[in-house]
Amino acid sequence: MSNKRRLIRDSAGRRVASVAGDLMYLSCRASKHFLRSFGGAIAFNVEVLAAATEAGARRVKVTDSETGRVYSTNLENFERRGIRFDYGHGKQVALPLSLWAMPTETPAPAPEPTPTPVQPPLFEATR
Repeated sequence: MSNKRRLIRDSAGRRVASVAGDLMYLSCRASKHFLRSFGGAIAFNVEVLAAATEAGARRVKVTDSETGRVYSTNLENFERRGIRFDYGHGKQVALPLSLWAMPTETPAPAPEPTPTPVQPPLFEATR
């Protein structure tokens, strides 16, 4: 298994994902590419999953480019727990979002308050 990056393309030749080592990864906009059906899901064309497996992928990482959230799972979950469907764009397998691992989100720390500058008086009063 090589760490060299390999592009995975769909049947139309569009770049869908990349594989490096045992990881298939991609970045996409959830509002456009995540499914609302199945309680929210991420789906791949069966040909893309087969090509990724052939390239040595065993894990999947999807980054939502809108929020920065990272979803990860292994390809075995698609085989065992995936939902197969075809809405007219080819055979696909969806994995509900509830079956993806997400790192715990922690809020960003509040910024340190900056001291308010004080303008010194121009002239001191003399007595």
